[in-house]
Amino acid sequence: MTKKPITPNYELFAVTGDRRPTTGDRCSPLTPILRDVTGGVAMNKSDLIEVVAEKSALAKKKAEEVVDLIFRIMTQALAAGERIELRGLGSFTVKEYKAYQGRNPRSGESIAVKPKRLPYFKVGKDLRERVDGQK
Repeated sequence: MTKKPITPNYELFAVTGDRRPTTGDRCSPLTPILRDVTGGVAMNKSDLIEVVAEKSALAKKKAEEVVDLIFRIMTQALAAGERIELRGLGSFTVKEYKAYQGRNPRSGESIAVKPKRLPYFKVGKDLRERVDGQK
């Protein structure tokens, strides 16, 4: 028996009260349903490119260039230590962590962990309310 591939459904999501959409549910244009092995819902970069191409009437190659450009600019800004704020979505910042003594969980051996800078995303109020179904 061959498995039928699940294709993204770009019709508007029918709010059913169930927080996790199933294969037969409809989703918003920006949230194609893709199921991984565990049954989770995910949108990856290729899905985003497809939606941008579809919604903007751009060729898929041009949409890919646009998405890559946005990611590249955001990455450069964060690498320079800048803050990125996207109204309605959230903000990206860089958190700096000091060096510390960690522990190897297998051997219990003490390890020196170097200082590091990591990107951090803080969800905005508007997005939080939309995901929670309040808006």
